[in-house]
Amino acid sequence: MLTVPVVSIDVVQQPLRARMCGFASADKRLIDPPPILKLTGGDVGSTNLYILSVSIWSENLTKDVSVTEKYFNGASLKYIADNASSSSQSQYKVELTEGYDSGRVLWGGLAATCTRLKDLDGVVGSFFVFHDLSVRSSGVYRLKFELFVMNRTGAKMTPIASTCSDVFTVYTPKSFPGILETTALSRLFAKQGVSVRQRQTGENPGD
Repeated sequence: MLTVPVVSIDVVQQPLRARMCGFASADKRLIDPPPILKLTGGDVGSTNLYILSVSIWSENLTKDVSVTEKYFNGASLKYIADNASSSSQSQYKVELTEGYDSGRVLWGGLAATCTRLKDLDGVVGSFFVFHDLSVRSSGVYRLKFELFVMNRTGAKMTPIASTCSDVFTVYTPKSFPGILETTALSRLFAKQGVSVRQRQTGENPGD
C-alpha cells in the first residue's frame, strides 16, 4: 500500500498585480511578483517527485476561470499520429486543441517542479517558482495550487495538498500602475539559477 507523505505548501511570495496580456502568444505580461511556494515535510530525498499545478479562480473561490467559455466549448485534447516513430505500432502525441489553447485565461507554465534553494535566512528549503504566468483577462483573481506526487503505477494522481494565493488584480493596459521592483527573494533565487524576470535599472515600469 502506497504511503502518502504528510506535507504542506505555503505561499511565501504572493502575486500582487499584472497587466492583462493579449491572445497572441508573443504578448506575455507576467504576474508580478512571481508566485513562490515552499514545501514543508515529506521526503527531502524525493523532492524531484513533487509537482505543483496552478489554476486561476474567482476572487471568492467559487469558480475555476482558467478557461473562458466565450472562446471555448469543445474538446481540450487532440491526438496526432507521430510519423517519426520507428515502431511498427501507431504512435500518437497528445496536444492541446487550438480552441482550448486560445481559450486559456491563465497562460504560461501551469506546473512547477520542486527545487532545493537557500532562502533569505540562508536556510535550504524546497520551493516551487511560477516565473512565467500571464493572465488574458482583466479582473480580480486568486491562484489555486495543488500538489501531486508522481507514481509509476499508472494510477490517477490525486492532490496531496493544496492552498490558495491572496487576491491580486489584473489591469487593463490603460489602468496598469506599472511593474514592481524585483523582490529580494526573486533576486536571491535568480542568483541560484532560477529563471526569474528582474526589473532592470531604467526600465519603464509601465511595460
